[in-house]
Amino acid sequence: MAVASTVLISRVCAQDTAISTVRVRLLANETISQITLQAYGGLRISAERAKDEVVVTACDNQLDIRDAHGPKIIQPVANLASRAGRWIEIQRPKKAPRRTVGWLQISARNGKLQIINVLPLETYVLGITEAELGSLDFNPESLKAQIVASRSYVLASRWRHRKEGYNFCDTPHCQAFGGTSSIRSNFKLAMQISRGQYLSYKGKPIAAFYHDNCGGITAAVQDVWKCPTVPYLQSVSDTNGTDTFCQSAPRAEWHFEAPGQQLRMCFLRAGWIVGLDALDTLRVIRRNSSHRAHQVLIQSNQPRWVPAKEFRQVINRHFHGEVLKSTFFTISKTKDGYEFNGRGWGHGVGLCQWGAIEMAREGYTYQEILDHYYPGTTLERLPEPAMLAATSQNHSIFN
Repeated sequence: MAVASTVLISRVCAQDTAISTVRVRLLANETISQITLQAYGGLRISAERAKDEVVVTACDNQLDIRDAHGPKIIQPVANLASRAGRWIEIQRPKKAPRRTVGWLQISARNGKLQIINVLPLETYVLGITEAELGSLDFNPESLKAQIVASRSYVLASRWRHRKEGYNFCDTPHCQAFGGTSSIRSNFKLAMQISRGQYLSYKGKPIAAFYHDNCGGITAAVQDVWKCPTVPYLQSVSDTNGTDTFCQSAPRAEWHFEAPGQQLRMCFLRAGWIVGLDALDTLRVIRRNSSHRAHQVLIQSNQPRWVPAKEFRQVINRHFHGEVLKSTFFTISKTKDGYEFNGRGWGHGVGLCQWGAIEMAREGYTYQEILDHYYPGTTLERLPEPAMLAATSQNHSIFN
């Protein structure tokens, strides 16, 4: 999920909740110069009509939009929407199509397209919830807890890309958003029940971080990122007094063995050892309040003390995957290298998704789940005028 920052945490104190639509940059991790668009009932381009399908190409700083009637050049920005007020589908070569609602603002710069989707708040929250949770079979109470957490995060962090001219990107940097083509009925029902609800602290929406599973105890935000202490994002024991809620998670415990020579090459590329230095020792030397690794010692000819978060990122990049699923690990020497035994997956801050699933199974309500992971917060609802605006274009999603 999204990465925290001191700026985001501090901005929460200055936010109000007057938001009904969001601007999301689509395909933010892709560099594209041409797309094909289709829409339910045909496309409306700015004030004009077009056929059901158009091809949009970036030509330097202008858009070439072609339909069955031939080429048409529009100014650097074009607004496109479904004539029927329903979905728009984006197609590009060798990629799965993306379907969304609302309208698109497309611009060209140096031969590349920027696509911004303007859509209602509640539709966006539904889309990110589906994308973040994947195919997991959620209990309704845990699903409602996730929706409230996601909505709270949206309200708290909506100025994240303000300088770029939009609110959010569609990647995990903000919250993953895959469009609105495959929203399941249980998601829609949970959204309707928790409509407009968000968590606040001292009257402001909270940065409600969440992660896959915490391994038995969540992390305090100041132990994970360089930011002030936040009362509602402190370490919480993920137990009912006897059993750990998230112990049934697929990645509640994990193991990784790394050959010593591979680790040496990894550390050499990272600049943590030099030349022909041997890797003599590798161990955790400091832990934080949730017992996660805080600092790792790499001993060669010269000792190097590395933050555990950076250590995890470098290891994962070198081995091309999340082999270290969290910083909740121990390190042991083996005959040929080192082994890592760990717990949990993700940064560990805020709501533990697998813990919430188990709490719901045990009969906890979504309000109780949120109280557990975000202590001291208050469950509130957006004002009705904002809610009407936030759902005014949602008929194609909820029906």
